[in-house]
Amino acid sequence: QMFKALYGMMVTLILYYKKFWQDIESIGFIINLYNICVANCMVKGSQQIVMWRVDDVKSSHKDPSVNKDFYHWCKKMYSNDDIGQVKVVTGKKHDYLAMILDYSTKDKLRIDMQYYIDQMITNFE
Repeated sequence: QMFKALYGMMVTLILYYKKFWQDIESIGFIINLYNICVANCMVKGSQQIVMWRVDDVKSSHKDPSVNKDFYHWCKKMYSNDDIGQVKVVTGKKHDYLAMILDYSTKDKLRIDMQYYIDQMITNFE
């Protein structure tokens, strides 16, 4: 039974991935061949980068309105009362895939994983 459940989860993830890939390609994104969970698109003369793992999506562009437009597109495509709503986090710090991404210092990114490492050690003990 457990193998059936795990297989079902894997199939679901693959189907989601394929759908998301097709959807973002349909609006002009090009998938990065070196990391197939990253896509790029030129918007307003600058590059927009979208990266994802399962259902965690990160959009980056120097113009905040581009990220806002992408959020509205995601909301239109994927929000549903039955499965949930698309949520957005804005600001200088983001909790993304077991990392705290800190953009507080201009032109620099600080990545902190200490909180998650401490939790793993605590859980292991």
